[in-house]
Amino acid sequence: RGEAAEMPLPPLREENDRAVGDAAGRQGSPHKLCPGDEAFAALDALAERFNLQAFAEGRRLTRGSAHPTPADLLVFGVTTPGSILKLSPEASAKSGKMRPALQRLVTDPTVPPDETDATLVKLCKETHKRPELRDELLLAALALTRGCDLTDPLVCMRAWDIMHCVCASVTPTETFAPFLGDYLGRCAGDQKPTFAGAAQKQLVQKAFAAHKRCAKNGVRRHPVDCELFSALRNDVRLTTRVYFLDDTFEEVPYDVLTTVGDATPSLALAIKLKEYKTFGLFASKRSLSLGGGGGDVGKDGNKSCDSEPNDGEKETERALKDHEYLVDVLLDFKKLPSGLPASANPNAASYQNNGGARKTPDALHAKLVFKKRMFREGDELVTDSVFVTLSYLQVKHDFLVGNYPVNPDDAVKLAAFQIAAEAGPGLERQTETLRDLRGCLPRFIPGSLLKQKSGTEWAREITQRHELIRNDSKEECKLSVLKMVRALPYGGALFFAVTKIEDPIGLLPGKVTLGVNKRGVHFFRPTPLTYLHSAELRDIMQFGSSQNAVFFKMRVAGVLHVFQFETACGEEVCVALQTHINDVMTKRYNETKDLGKKEGKVRGGGGVGGSDPDPATPKENGGRGGRGDRGGTNGSGGGGESPELRRVLVAANRKIEELSSERVSLRNERDGLREKLKELTKSFETKTETQADLFETQDSEMHALTLELSELRLRLGDAETQRLQSESTLGDSDTRVGVLQKRVAEITAARDSECEKARVADSQARTLERELHKLKTSAVDTSALDDLRETLEREKGSLTSRLAETDEKLKAVEFKFADAESELARVTRDLTSTSNELRELRLETESSKKDLQELSELREMKRDVERQDTQTAAIIHRQKQSLELLEVKYREESVLRKGLFNAIEDMKGKIRVYARTRPLSRKEIGEKQTFALVLPDQFTMEHAWKDEKKNRAYAFDKTFGAASTQDEVFQDTKYLVQSAFDGYNVCIFAYGQTGSGKTHTVYGDAENPGLTPRAMAEVTRIIAAGEKAGKFSVKTKAYMLELYQEQIGDLLLPAEQTKHPPKLEIKKDAKGWVTVPNATSVELTSKSDIMQIIDKGLKDRRTTSTKMNVESSRSHLIFSLVLETTDLQTQNVTRGKLSFVDLAGSERVKKSGAVGDTMKEAQAINKSLSALGDVISALADEKQHIPYRNHKLTMLMSDSLGGNAKTLMFVNVSPSDGNLEETHNSLTYATRVRTIKNSASKDVADKEMQRLRSALASWRQRAGELEAENMDIENCMQTEIVGDGLVARKSIPPAKGLAGGAGRLPNM
Repeated sequence: RGEAAEMPLPPLREENDRAVGDAAGRQGSPHKLCPGDEAFAALDALAERFNLQAFAEGRRLTRGSAHPTPADLLVFGVTTPGSILKLSPEASAKSGKMRPALQRLVTDPTVPPDETDATLVKLCKETHKRPELRDELLLAALALTRGCDLTDPLVCMRAWDIMHCVCASVTPTETFAPFLGDYLGRCAGDQKPTFAGAAQKQLVQKAFAAHKRCAKNGVRRHPVDCELFSALRNDVRLTTRVYFLDDTFEEVPYDVLTTVGDATPSLALAIKLKEYKTFGLFASKRSLSLGGGGGDVGKDGNKSCDSEPNDGEKETERALKDHEYLVDVLLDFKKLPSGLPASANPNAASYQNNGGARKTPDALHAKLVFKKRMFREGDELVTDSVFVTLSYLQVKHDFLVGNYPVNPDDAVKLAAFQIAAEAGPGLERQTETLRDLRGCLPRFIPGSLLKQKSGTEWAREITQRHELIRNDSKEECKLSVLKMVRALPYGGALFFAVTKIEDPIGLLPGKVTLGVNKRGVHFFRPTPLTYLHSAELRDIMQFGSSQNAVFFKMRVAGVLHVFQFETACGEEVCVALQTHINDVMTKRYNETKDLGKKEGKVRGGGGVGGSDPDPATPKENGGRGGRGDRGGTNGSGGGGESPELRRVLVAANRKIEELSSERVSLRNERDGLREKLKELTKSFETKTETQADLFETQDSEMHALTLELSELRLRLGDAETQRLQSESTLGDSDTRVGVLQKRVAEITAARDSECEKARVADSQARTLERELHKLKTSAVDTSALDDLRETLEREKGSLTSRLAETDEKLKAVEFKFADAESELARVTRDLTSTSNELRELRLETESSKKDLQELSELREMKRDVERQDTQTAAIIHRQKQSLELLEVKYREESVLRKGLFNAIEDMKGKIRVYARTRPLSRKEIGEKQTFALVLPDQFTMEHAWKDEKKNRAYAFDKTFGAASTQDEVFQDTKYLVQSAFDGYNVCIFAYGQTGSGKTHTVYGDAENPGLTPRAMAEVTRIIAAGEKAGKFSVKTKAYMLELYQEQIGDLLLPAEQTKHPPKLEIKKDAKGWVTVPNATSVELTSKSDIMQIIDKGLKDRRTTSTKMNVESSRSHLIFSLVLETTDLQTQNVTRGKLSFVDLAGSERVKKSGAVGDTMKEAQAINKSLSALGDVISALADEKQHIPYRNHKLTMLMSDSLGGNAKTLMFVNVSPSDGNLEETHNSLTYATRVRTIKNSASKDVADKEMQRLRSALASWRQRAGELEAENMDIENCMQTEIVGDGLVARKSIPPAKGLAGGAGRLPNM
């Protein structure tokens, strides 16, 4: 068959062409109409869709109008040069072969059936690849049926056979589906003798039915194959297996048109299941891991007790929709890797996917499973044994896969009930089964629970429990299992795996399993399935879903919150939830309706209800009769309509009527529920409003109840008196009723006697009239006749008067009778009302007694509640005061602890780190970015991070928010200026992302000067104060360097040296301070001099504009001020250095938009900052090797990081959530810097030390030993050893030619 499907389609033979042409010529005569021609009027509106121009240009056999219509094109035997419809060139080339191929199948009787099936398969595959060819193929098949009745009857038979196959396998588009349905319907209903016989008529009707089912169910997922076409053409139904949860199966027949909705009732009928609306078919796929099977399989398909579940097997199930073709599902299974050899799958021809042989790593075991779609509200009311068994299997399956978390005791009970339900009460006599109970435990208990105890303990407890239920039948045990599971809050739930998106109160983890049942929505932790929380239906205010998410607006602890989850099953979740809500509301409505009916019967009495006939009976009979009449009409009009089609039509009509009635009832229920909901809402609001004033109004209510009770007592006495009077009156009424009844009987007898007299008089009058007539005809004389006439007239008058009197008497008797009846009815009503009033008085008396008892209980309860409220209020007040006091103390202690800790760390020499953020920029506000940083106190900075529940917190020595001023920042920094005068090496540097405010912090602008201008002002102030007091004198020198793309630039270099600048190298002096020989050092005398060189350096610094920053620094800027202070009293000389380092900001090229030279600058900046990060990481980890020499930036800052300086780092971060990742990296960096320790020391030398140093320098010059004072920086800790007032460096080797160590005086 495969070879036949791939062969080219041969052309038509010449004799067939000639026969077709002759038939077309005969068909074209105007007086011959084909069946269904009336439907072609609808195609005139679609004429532009047809390829009529090509047909008109290339036609040869047609006659008549020069403007062809679609009806001219769609005729048997008419050939077209191209496609019927206007298609793309590629599709037109394919469609040009369709019509000849179909004509060959119809006109050539020598084509074997296998080739016919293969050709149809090939054509269907083409339409599956190119959907635009579907209408083309259907119209081509339709053209073969139009006019074929004028040819050989066998040709017409084959044409309709092909049409049937095409209609059953190809779904038309919405454009041509109405026309095709109209055409086929008219052909099927044609009563003219145009068809050869009943078989051909039956094919027409089958094609019409196939078209309707295809148009209703939609497009197929897979093309139909040869076997299905063969079965369809031979009217053979294939079979497939549908499995149940106990691995048993049932054979279900199907054909190419069978849908899941058709197979479900068919299967239910086969297993005798009456209530099958909550059941459905599922596609089950189980992946089989490598190595071994899942246990031995018995003859009946069940696994043996010794088999244990394989952890590598993963089973997934998909609920099949009613409109899905069963063939599509089976073809899905067929394309899966089954892992079976050809011989191991005996039912491959019928698409059976039966596992059980060896497994391969990629094998999938797929099958159809029949089980419950959902446990609904009325399931417990169904007593059908098949329904109970299938529900039991569903519950057992869900329990074993772990969907119902229970404690071990409940697990033992469920296992015992399962064993009793399957093995019966005779289990204790089956010693082998008891002996092997431990091996069978996985059949009754989930694997997660089995790990909690040993197999022996489980077997012993289950055996003991089984002894208690040995007398229960199997059905009772199944019902017990169902009852236990239904009692669980999440029993009978549908489970969906979701991912949390929004959880405003942090109630749930990231991965959640949702369970939906009639009680509400339940939340579980997935692995293992652990119960977390439940939301009842009344707590869910709103819910909805999108394509990949679902949300719930529900009440948690009395507060409404919105929870959102990511899932692809949002629609299924909402449908399940809405179904349970509808079930609950329907149940409540029915209960309320039944209660109302009962109350109506009690109020109206039993006589009225019993006297009225059932109004539903004649309507129901009439409705059935109407359907029968319509069915008879259709049957007579259809002629040869098949019984199957008639049954389908009757079932469809019945279903439509049922759905209509159900829709009306649902609308009424919905309206009723809305009204009830409004009433409940109003009552709830009223109850809420009045609940606060309940205790205040109880005293007044009790007083009112007391008064009402006294009134009721008075009414009760009056009622007793009235009852006695009524009883006495009742006897009189009975007497009067008897008298009236006797009187009515007398009047009735008199009326009857008068009626009898009137009847006799009437008969006498008729007799006289007959005699008069006889006399007229006789030959008597006129006088005698006149006398007789007068006599008769007199008698007649007397009789008439007597009759009138009798009528008047009768009317009077009737009036009296009516009065007596009305009097009797009135007395009866009075008696009934008196009895009702007496009964109501007795009920009111009993109710009053109960109210009095409840009143006393309420008074006692009120006193208890008031006493408890007073005690609770006092306790809450004391606890509130205590909590407030503790909170205040905790805050004070926390701030004090952090301050003291920072002071201790500063004393240890650790680098101090300040964190600062800026306000949002106009650009960030325009892009709707938000402020992402939180500053809970003056030492901490926090921000949210990804899916973490709590904010990430970073502790620093000081934090400055967006509202902090430049002056506030400097006030916490100015103490370092004094440290420089004291002889310390002080370094302040700023680190952070580009555009985060580093340059603003260090230098600022004219209106808001930064740290450097303010520090210079503080330096000049201290110098002026010291010189004025005569305490010390100060010499100041400054240099300003720029590190741009790994090149050091001198920003203070004179203009005449710019052409040939000196070479700048980074060295360290004997003190260990970093120096740059040949750098321009300028002596300063005033603040204006300092600010002048700062402005000059900033002007020459390289900057550019990027997307992240309008004025972005492209280099690292180092400004150093050297202070040499001489104490005028002791002549001690103190040498200190104050450095400000403005680092270039790190940036991402994608965000900054850097290109060309700007990109190279960004790469150089990121490289230098990466080297700085390596140094910081090595110092934080206290490694011996510190990579200072990896970059010139780290060499320049070697004395500030791990050296002998007092260092302060400013980490500047952006507050925007768009830069949160860069902010996180910067804060993490700064936290590591805070752990680095420096060895800060003073550079103080007395007058004698200065003299000796000068002498040593002169002696070295005389001796020719001019050893350089500056040394290279090494990759090791830049610490110092301080002792005896002399300073030595660990990293500096001893000087050559000197007896002492480095930095020490030689021996003299």
